[in-house]
Amino acid sequence: PQFGPPEGLTSSQIGYIVDGTVTLKDMVSVIMEWAYKGYLKIIDNDDPLKMVFEKLKEIPPEENEADKTFFNQVFNGTESVSIEGLQEYIHDRIHESATMIIDHFESVSENRIFDVKSFAVKFVLAIIGCVPYVALLYHQIILNDTMTSAISVVILVGLVIAVVLIFYWVKLIESWFSLDSSRKLYMTILGVVSVILILIQTTLTISQVYTGQGLIVLRMIIVSAMTTICVGLSLLMDRRSQLGTDLFGQIVGLRNFIELAEKDRIIALVNEDPAYFYKILPYAYIFGITELWTSKFNAISIEKPSWDFSDGDFDAGNL
Repeated sequence: PQFGPPEGLTSSQIGYIVDGTVTLKDMVSVIMEWAYKGYLKIIDNDDPLKMVFEKLKEIPPEENEADKTFFNQVFNGTESVSIEGLQEYIHDRIHESATMIIDHFESVSENRIFDVKSFAVKFVLAIIGCVPYVALLYHQIILNDTMTSAISVVILVGLVIAVVLIFYWVKLIESWFSLDSSRKLYMTILGVVSVILILIQTTLTISQVYTGQGLIVLRMIIVSAMTTICVGLSLLMDRRSQLGTDLFGQIVGLRNFIELAEKDRIIALVNEDPAYFYKILPYAYIFGITELWTSKFNAISIEKPSWDFSDGDFDAGNL
C-alpha cells in the first residue's frame, strides 16, 4: 500500500502527473502543504472569503522554483493575505508558477512524464481518422452537387461542434481521476446530451439533402460515428514514460489507500505521525475526495494543527 505521496514531489506537481495539466486547484493544494510544513498559518472563518493566510517564515531555498515563486506571489510582499485579497491578482500570476511546473517536466528529457513521440502520433492519427468522413462527404455531396449554401453552412457548423465535443470528452477523460463524484455526474450528463444533440442535428441535415435516400443517410451516420470515435481515441494516446508510469502507479496507490483505508491502519499511521491527516489532506483535495478522507477521522482523535487558528475544524473546501 502507498501511505504517502511519491518522495520529492509537491501536491501541485502531482496534479500535473495525473492529467498533464496544472490547474488552479493543483496550485491551491500546495497552500495546505505549506501549512503542514510550518511556512504559514491559516485563520479560517465562517466566510471563506475572510480566510487569512499569515506567513510564519520564508519558504526554504530547497523547495522547487515553482513553489517558491507561487509563495511569493501569494503574499506579494506582505505578511498576511486573505482569500478576498488574493482574488484581486492571483489568477493573473498563477500562470507563471503553473508554467514552471510544466517546464520542469517537459523541458528536461529525464523528467518527462509523457512520451514526446505520442503527442505527434495522436494528432496524425486524429487527422487520418477524419479522412473517411471527409471523403464520403465530398463524394456524396460535392460531386453530386446536391448541397445548397444554407445546408453547407449547417454542416460546417455541425463539424465544428463535433470537434469541440471531441476535445470536451478527451479533457473529461483526462481529468476524470481528479474529479469528485458530483462533477463526474454533471460533466457526463452534459457530454451525453451534447452528443445526442449533435447526432440529431447531423441526421436532420443529411435527411434534408438526401430525402428518400435512407441508405446514404445511414452510411453518413455510421461514418460520422466511426470518425468521432477514432479521433477521440487517438487524442487519448498519451503514452507515459517509464518515470511517468512509476509515479502514476504510486499516485493511484495513494488514492486507493485514501478511499479504502481501514480505521486500524489509519490509527497506526496517526500514532506514528499525529499530523498524518493534514499531511495527506492536499492530495485528497487534488483527487476530489476531501470529504471522504475527512469522514474517516470522524471517530479518530487527532490533534489540531498549530497552523489552524479557526474556531472549529479546518474546512479545506473553503479554499
